[in-house]
Amino acid sequence: MSASPNSPRAVVAATHRALLEGDAAAFARCFAEDAVLEFPFSMEPAVPPRVEGRESIRRVAAALGERFRREGTRLRRFENLIVHETTDPEVLVVEFEALGESREGSGAFRLPDIQVWRVRGGEVQSMRDYLGPEPRARPAAPLPIRSFSGSAWG
Repeated sequence: MSASPNSPRAVVAATHRALLEGDAAAFARCFAEDAVLEFPFSMEPAVPPRVEGRESIRRVAAALGERFRREGTRLRRFENLIVHETTDPEVLVVEFEALGESREGSGAFRLPDIQVWRVRGGEVQSMRDYLGPEPRARPAAPLPIRSFSGSAWG
């Protein structure tokens, strides 16, 4: 059984597809006219902590997309996606890692992310994006696990 195209899951999936395709207009069309997009942990000057209204969301998404193109950075896919439904049918909490690549010599990267979405009537009313502060390079090999003995307390 597939989800309705207006269901919160379907709307969030549509925004993620638009991001991966670099389509700021399609991303913004998923939002209500008076929607709010928030980045509470943003340290990036190009990413304001709060964006109000569909047109402002489109402009911010377009500016970020243009910056990614200039820098040669591209999101490739989302991995480890977990969707948490809440007691409020309009609200989803989505965890994932965004995988991308950069031609600037840093290679592949991972961005851990948690997003809180409110979707009503097939439109995003609000989204809070708790994006990790910096991309993490993918290690070439598994990191060794060290064993520590003794106590930190004495």
